[in-house]
Amino acid sequence: MKSIFDEENWKKINFLNYAKEINKKFLKEGPILFVFDFNNFLISKKGKLSNIPFAIKDNYSIKNVNTTAGTILLDNFRPLNFSTVFKKLLSEGSIPLFKANLDELAMGWSGMTSHYKEVNNPFDKNLIIGGSSSGSAYLVAKDIVPFSLGSDTGDSVRKPAVYGNVIGFKPTWGLVSRYGLFDFAPSWDTVGWFTKTIEQSALLLDILKGYDSKDQTSKKIDQKFSYFKNLDKDQKNLIVGYFPEILDEIKNQKIKETYILFLNKYKQKGYKLKILKANFELLSLISIVYDVVSSTEALSCNSNLQGFLFGNGYDQNKNYLEAIKKARGDNFVYEVKKRFLFAAYSISKHEKIYNQARRIRHLINKELDKIFEQVDALVLPAVMDFAPNKKTAQQNRIKNSRTLADNFLTLFNSNGSPSLSFPITNEKSESVFINIATKPNDDLNCFRIAKIFERLKDEK
Repeated sequence: MKSIFDEENWKKINFLNYAKEINKKFLKEGPILFVFDFNNFLISKKGKLSNIPFAIKDNYSIKNVNTTAGTILLDNFRPLNFSTVFKKLLSEGSIPLFKANLDELAMGWSGMTSHYKEVNNPFDKNLIIGGSSSGSAYLVAKDIVPFSLGSDTGDSVRKPAVYGNVIGFKPTWGLVSRYGLFDFAPSWDTVGWFTKTIEQSALLLDILKGYDSKDQTSKKIDQKFSYFKNLDKDQKNLIVGYFPEILDEIKNQKIKETYILFLNKYKQKGYKLKILKANFELLSLISIVYDVVSSTEALSCNSNLQGFLFGNGYDQNKNYLEAIKKARGDNFVYEVKKRFLFAAYSISKHEKIYNQARRIRHLINKELDKIFEQVDALVLPAVMDFAPNKKTAQQNRIKNSRTLADNFLTLFNSNGSPSLSFPITNEKSESVFINIATKPNDDLNCFRIAKIFERLKDEK
């Protein structure tokens, strides 16, 4: 196999010294929560990722290692098990170096709501990196590790990828086991990762995919099939679709013009491009549906975070309800409190709001089915503007945009589609990104179209 992760370069590095030096150098930037002592793990000497280092978001269980999910209520919590994806990477010889920082309980969009420290943008510390997989994106953006794992519930891999100028991918829901990933909203959550090339991302899917008896939502698939080996086959007849209407919602003129020019270039090369129509009034409800359903799932999944069972709890001799109120009130950040309160309200009226949101989600997914009957992929700008500065992000934390343009990435968590954010220019914090999404279980065509775009990007 040809070099995919610059294997020869990594062979020269003493990882123990390297990890310590990196942690010290980037301490104030915020991407690292913990440095692994990887000698404590059973790592294969051979494999597809032999001697390739990686980082993993700190919401994946690592046996006997502090795993906090960015909250002080899990401070000093040490799981009794390994997440499946972590074990699979070790079995292929990959070296774990860092636990990456994240927004608290993966409920954030900025990289600013971890209980431990903010994560800066790798190109400008005044800008946000995006969340919740902020630390994981940073570490790949700065070439500290060649790949890292995050998790994606709404856009938590694909949006930080944009602001960090790296590739972010989430596979079909259920294609990769979530065992050991702390639940935020299980019907939306997906393992995801950051890389620098499409080949790297496809190779990781080959390694991480497959049924897991410990995760009953995981899919039984052909384990011998390789996404990596089939990247360049049958590309010419793929049909890409887009919505012209969404162009009116793009805030940044540079992004709009670059996106249009790139689609024209794609068409001029003989590839098939199709204008799509859809029920925008229905699709635009995705943000409120996501807020209701994901927050309600999160409230349930995190009900055991009371300050007693894990982390630094309060005096259990106090009134039980008062102790819980104090533990949560003192320790959860604003974003988590907001989502939990929103969820509690949504289910307080005999679950009327929650059930209505679930019905609308079903209709949205049916609309997406209709779209993917017409095209092999839907390609839109990944974001409508470049990374905002931190002050603006703080001021706007309550005013969530409800436009489809600002929230369409979440559509593909709703229906479980594979989705990939890819740069079509290379200008660090002002790179223009597109997002490619295909129907569920069609991850190969998601990669194939991304591979075409990768070639077009490199052409003069």
